[in-house]
Amino acid sequence: MKTILVITIFLLFSSHVNAQKKKVVFVCEHGAAKSVIAANYFNQLAAERGLNYEAVCRATVPDSTLNPATRAGLKSDHIAPNLNPKKLTLSDTVNVERIILFTPLPKGFETSVPFEDWSGVQNIDASYSHRKDAIIKKLYILLDSLEKDK
Repeated sequence: MKTILVITIFLLFSSHVNAQKKKVVFVCEHGAAKSVIAANYFNQLAAERGLNYEAVCRATVPDSTLNPATRAGLKSDHIAPNLNPKKLTLSDTVNVERIILFTPLPKGFETSVPFEDWSGVQNIDASYSHRKDAIIKKLYILLDSLEKDK
């Protein structure tokens, strides 16, 4: 009887671990625009592809609230982020597949998680739609890569 119980617990634990989504962290300086756009669209596009990934957004020097243009743009795109910018911490790198950087990591911040530098995505006149379009182009490439790796 003990053996059956142990096997049952193991199977339940295994299915829970396998069901957990793999994480991607998007990091921008203020956590108020680029990382927010990227994480929200990543989650939407990954779900559409049936990929077992979820993204979060973080900041190196967080603002107190989201950029108003970003909040309005996401709302017009029927995406409602319900968060305020959060500072990147080492705990944000636990069980993370990849970190996407729109800004350099803070000095002394060390992690073994692979990262990609997306700092080339500029503010593009601070226009939400231009910023979003540039980020989505990069997201398609990232998602294609993650889809091949699954």
